[in-house]
Amino acid sequence: MAVRDPPHRLAPRPRESAETPEVRRSRDDSESPDLVSSEVELEEVSAARAQPSHRARRHVRLERPGIGGRLPLVTAARLVDISLTGAGVVTEAPLSSSRSYCIVLEDGESRVERTGRVVWKDAAGPAPEEGRRRPYRVGVAFEDGSIEAVSELLEFIQRHQAAEGDAESSDDSVSWSATRRHATRYRLSDVSSLRIQVEHSYQIHNLSLSGMLIESGVPLRPGMRVALTLDLPDGEVRTVGRVVNARNVAVNGRTLHRAGIEFVEMSGSERAMLDSFLARHLN
Repeated sequence: MAVRDPPHRLAPRPRESAETPEVRRSRDDSESPDLVSSEVELEEVSAARAQPSHRARRHVRLERPGIGGRLPLVTAARLVDISLTGAGVVTEAPLSSSRSYCIVLEDGESRVERTGRVVWKDAAGPAPEEGRRRPYRVGVAFEDGSIEAVSELLEFIQRHQAAEGDAESSDDSVSWSATRRHATRYRLSDVSSLRIQVEHSYQIHNLSLSGMLIESGVPLRPGMRVALTLDLPDGEVRTVGRVVNARNVAVNGRTLHRAGIEFVEMSGSERAMLDSFLARHLN
């Protein structure tokens, strides 16, 4: 017959607790200085995701650093005529004389790119309405005269060359000075536009390792990814940025555009150069 322990020797029964084992583990873990509650961690991560602007400000900002930079944007232009050595276009983009630009011609099947230098520029038509840019007629001289480049362009022109009489039907085509025509010019029947990569300048209003606020003459849209060059005293810093916010501002009667940029791509050496510049000016 089994012998039972006397009642006074039984261990006291623990009181019921509303805490589940998971809650007790979370409470016990939180009492340790080396552990963090997973719930708190998830709340912090969620808050950070909900407020991306706070992440962009995790570094100290330098106000009015006194430097600027450049960003290349692609703008549309109207093709007037073209030859194997150059092209005549109409554009509202602020092309500068004697500067080189990348000219892109496409027809859905092929793509021709040429680097061209602006050799002359004339205003096209009367002054525009307020808020609009004045269009310019621009003469571009192609820089690559290799056999391969000329053959590729000739093939593109032959596929799209307009009929003989079409060249005289355009006021634009006969408006170019005859002294500027050093090669046979063609009008293309179904290629009336092209794209030009234009480099725009900007001024930096504040700067940190994670981003900057810039002001320029071109509007940028939130969400855009743009290639950027920062002109530092020690050299150029090239990066890719994402536009976080953008707004228009009036400056001396002009409408300029400000944009908050978050850096998303930057090499280690260029990041070190930027860090060094900020350290010197923040200290």
